[in-house]
Amino acid sequence: MKHLQPEVGEVYSCYVKQLNKYGAYQILSVEKKSICYVVLDYLAETPPTEEMLSTLTPLHREMYHYHHGIAMTYISNDHVPKDYIYIGTCTPVTDKPCNSFSGDWDDGLEYVSRARWEAIDEEARAAYKKYINSGEQVKIGNHWYKKNFGGIRNELYQDLLIGGDIRQLPCITYARVDGYSAELVEFMKASPMLKTLHLNNPGAEVIDLRGTYLDDLKLDMTGVAKLYLPKEMEQVDLTGEIRDDLQIDDSACLQPIALSISLKKARLQNFGLKKISELRVFDVRKLDMALVAQYFSDLEKLGLWGAPGIITNIAVMEKLQSLRTFIGEDIFGYGESEVQVLEKLPKLNRLYLKSIPKEAGAYLKKRWKNKLDTLEITRLRDEGWLADNLTNPLRHWDGSEFIPKAAYKKVFSTYKNTKKLMKEADSKEMIIAVAIEYIKFFNQVNAKYDEFIETEEREDIFAAMEQIYMECLQHKNFISIQELFDVMDDERDDW
Repeated sequence: MKHLQPEVGEVYSCYVKQLNKYGAYQILSVEKKSICYVVLDYLAETPPTEEMLSTLTPLHREMYHYHHGIAMTYISNDHVPKDYIYIGTCTPVTDKPCNSFSGDWDDGLEYVSRARWEAIDEEARAAYKKYINSGEQVKIGNHWYKKNFGGIRNELYQDLLIGGDIRQLPCITYARVDGYSAELVEFMKASPMLKTLHLNNPGAEVIDLRGTYLDDLKLDMTGVAKLYLPKEMEQVDLTGEIRDDLQIDDSACLQPIALSISLKKARLQNFGLKKISELRVFDVRKLDMALVAQYFSDLEKLGLWGAPGIITNIAVMEKLQSLRTFIGEDIFGYGESEVQVLEKLPKLNRLYLKSIPKEAGAYLKKRWKNKLDTLEITRLRDEGWLADNLTNPLRHWDGSEFIPKAAYKKVFSTYKNTKKLMKEADSKEMIIAVAIEYIKFFNQVNAKYDEFIETEEREDIFAAMEQIYMECLQHKNFISIQELFDVMDDERDDW
């Protein structure tokens, strides 16, 4: 087998499981910690041969807003996955500059995206292309909308209920709305491009999405007892208060799905799902890995995000014999001896671990170095870290490449002090004074450390105050969280 350290011009083939065919890639450039590859216009039941190299051409993207752009990208990886097949070397198929960046190899997703696009009704595709850059408008309900309007939100939802044909808006690709209704389902059935639904406050016990073209669903499950998934569904994200008796019917699904679930108001179970290839579990406080092995034994990808969280019975991960990728962040409760179970997983080829026990992380770094397609282990924590950060909403700043180390130490100290003062506050005026000092601190530290606070950091700062409010102030009835946010907004600098 050819070595997996790439060189310019090399061509590799990849098996695209979703399509049961082989695709191909060519290396365009190799740098210290990244490479650039181009996807080749090849998809067949067998890999290409060396004799075919001179006939291969770049794959051009045509779906949605793309117009014949070459499918190529830089990735933050410096080698080829071990299960890719080396075909040979030839002159690069393009010399055009690459302006795209991705995290890693796409494992055939470019081919899958093209296949999905081509599966959409031809008339719907033509209408999308015709109007995506159009300024033409139509009136639906009480408002005018451009024909290239991209999504159903609550205003359009209500206008459609008043009257109007969703087919007048051929570029609709998503819906983010409140409230489930039979009418909403009919709108989606009439929109072949509409692939994503984010539904809040469903207000229904039974949600039936069969007959729609959805492949991505984020659903507030509060009050829902039965969910029927459509045939093209690939990703399901469950939030809200999830009933123990919830049943999800995936019998119509053509492909295994990726299931995401928050454990804030739920316990882990499979809800009757039979086709799950990926599991993402958020807000983990305590998780028995025996449940994962019991309900999801065929997983190929598993991700756990702690709040932070403790996992137990890690030894049963041995049963996850199909597991290829394991992701963990803020997950504790194990040491060097426990993580040796990963050596019993024959298909494991990618490890992404962040904020984990120091002893376990150090062992994994040494044990798996140069043996996996991807090995990223960062922010190793000692025994005292978990005790200090169990309820700290800014803990993910510790060790972040975007947060100066000296700044974080001051941030953590200020957070703890602010929480103490809010507990002691006995008037609205005192609460406001503490909030002002909190924001003034971030103004000062931001100015001192090269203005590191951007959108995500700002949201973290406000979220930390919201947690303080919920723990210390909500029962005192001196001030609402929105009033507190308004004070903070008035005091913060332009960050």
